[in-house]
Amino acid sequence: MLDRDIPDHIVLILMGILVILAPAVILGLTLEFLVLTGDLVLGRVTLVELLELYLIDLVAVSVVAYLVYRLGQRLVHHGSAVTDPARDEDADGDDGEDSRER
Repeated sequence: MLDRDIPDHIVLILMGILVILAPAVILGLTLEFLVLTGDLVLGRVTLVELLELYLIDLVAVSVVAYLVYRLGQRLVHHGSAVTDPARDEDADGDDGEDSRER
């Protein structure tokens, strides 16, 4: 499987890079959209304003990623995730036979 091929420390490094770069990409797309619509002139934007926008995007992306992670973890731990119907039938111990036919 793919998850066995990649060492854990590389996965952690990739996750960190994504957390740092995702807000920058979102910020770039937002600024490009605002420039194209004429609502923003890049010459008037200061470095502090760009840093503020980046930090807001960083917090927003981190919160959304954490919420998705917690929701997925809750689904897996509480058994609410979609399961294989064949595995559920085998767990009943009837090997696919109807209990009335015995």
